[in-house]
Amino acid sequence: MGENGENPLVAQFKEVCAVPDDVAVQFLQFHGWNLEEALHTYFRNDGILPENGHAELRRRGVDSPSTSNSSTDEVNFEQARRFSTSDLGSSSEDDDELAKAEGDHDIESVLYPMQTAIDENIGHFNTLREARLQRDIDSRLRREQELEYERALAADRAKETERKRVESERLEAERREQEEREALINKKERLQRMKAKIQSSLPEEPSSTEECIRVNIRFPSGEKMERRFCPNDSLELLFNVTLSHESCPDDFSLLTSYPRKQLHCSPSWYREYASGDLDDSPISTFAEAGFPKASVVLVQDNEA
Repeated sequence: MGENGENPLVAQFKEVCAVPDDVAVQFLQFHGWNLEEALHTYFRNDGILPENGHAELRRRGVDSPSTSNSSTDEVNFEQARRFSTSDLGSSSEDDDELAKAEGDHDIESVLYPMQTAIDENIGHFNTLREARLQRDIDSRLRREQELEYERALAADRAKETERKRVESERLEAERREQEEREALINKKERLQRMKAKIQSSLPEEPSSTEECIRVNIRFPSGEKMERRFCPNDSLELLFNVTLSHESCPDDFSLLTSYPRKQLHCSPSWYREYASGDLDDSPISTFAEAGFPKASVVLVQDNEA
């Protein structure tokens, strides 16, 4: 121990570096009380312990030093160098490191090992480059194939959608046609039932001795029939007699032969089966319509 019981290594470190006791102790403890290494670290790191120094000191049970050195005097580096050279001896390893750091460098000596490593591995590099190029080509091909697949899939979907639309329209048209056929059949059946009902309810034809009007009815097929009517009979009876005949078309009109004009004689229920417009006015009698005692009435097929 030195004067006043001070550790001589601490005293030497303080003399060289002009630092407080705690800083000297921390650097010396960090290097296991090796003065040379502690001084080297101090000057190399501008008075700051290495990055792991604080953790190492804490592991050893020593408080970390303050990184601020504003309270210390400026370091006398030349004095430290002289002390290190005269009292501690120079380190050849440190001198070599300093020479490497401060001296000139031959660029060829640096590049040659790098070029040698490249030349030795050029085959591997080329293999990696070709593999990467092949991966890029395969990836591009996969993307193109996926795009082509998506386009083909979209086209197939469009075709399927169009096929379904056409099929749906066809089925809808068939459904409407079927409904129209069924409606037409039903209408014919209703008309046949009405014909049968009318035919069964026709009044007896008046006798030839009574005052009557003889009407000759001519059908589109060329057939004829003659029927006597009372002057006060409604023209609807003429319609019913004509409708009940087997040669009468389902949709027809009655016309006078001369002058030729359409007779208003169809009842309102017949509107469902007639293609032309029907007169809603009351149906007149033979007398009111001015029928002569002998007349010819023509049956016109409205669907012909």
